[in-house]
Amino acid sequence: MSRLDRAIQIAVETHSEQTDLGGYPYMLHPLRVLCAVESHIRNMKIADRESILCSAVLHDVIEDSKYRIYAEESIKFRISDITFKTVKTLSRNKEESWNKYINRVNEHWAPRIIKICDLKDNLDNSRLKEITDIDLNRNRMYTKALIKLQKTEEKNAHRV
Repeated sequence: MSRLDRAIQIAVETHSEQTDLGGYPYMLHPLRVLCAVESHIRNMKIADRESILCSAVLHDVIEDSKYRIYAEESIKFRISDITFKTVKTLSRNKEESWNKYINRVNEHWAPRIIKICDLKDNLDNSRLKEITDIDLNRNRMYTKALIKLQKTEEKNAHRV
């Protein structure tokens, strides 16, 4: 079984029975992010492409797991240390402000690309039955973060 297969398996185990804000199986979100990241990096010269793809599908596992330590150990020992570090960067600490979190993600190219794809997917309101003021406020926060990450990514796109 490849690392990516194992990563998908861990994501399925973590997100089973979870639903998104529209009531759809939550696992569809990490799969959409995985596909978006793969498309984004397809023509880049990256030595360890699989670690980035694993990180994309696992990006919410540490935050969303009931068993955070088990999730961290599963990623570190069943996938790779690089994937663990990337997913850890993508995991917001409970005491961390949103802006501090986005600034931290923005420091590293792989988490930044994954977060851009994550935010784009989260901004797709088509899965919501109705859009509330809470959704609009969240979208404003996500849009601001997305613009910041994209500006940094545009400046650094030549690096890989």
